[in-house]
Amino acid sequence: MNRILVSVVAVVGMFLSACITLVREMPSDSVEKGNDASYALAVKVLESVLKNDPSGLYELLTPELRSQFDRKEFENSIETVKKSVGEPETYQFLTKLEMATLQPYVWKIRCKHKNVMTGEEHYNEVMFRVIIGITEKGPIVL
Repeated sequence: MNRILVSVVAVVGMFLSACITLVREMPSDSVEKGNDASYALAVKVLESVLKNDPSGLYELLTPELRSQFDRKEFENSIETVKKSVGEPETYQFLTKLEMATLQPYVWKIRCKHKNVMTGEEHYNEVMFRVIIGITEKGPIVL
């Protein structure tokens, strides 16, 4: 019985994975993004990471976070993630979590990965979160 169940799940899984199509940046209109300035800042952080742009990300940080920022560590982290899950191809906005003074934004990033042993390509999806703080001076990256 367990073998039959595993076989059915495997077939359904293969069918569903074959039906997945690439999703370009397609935020859902039904999802509340928060105020325009905080969402725009979160998107800039996302794009800096996707483009492996440490300078772009550095410019978005507060002076306190800039003092802790290490460009080489950033580049190494991005390379480690790419080796693990693949090259980012698409992203999709999922949600903004409800919090009083913070606005956490969540995206799904779809990455194309090539198996170094077999040469086969497959996709991995990961979640990416940016937390924006709301201050009197405006939104800041946390």
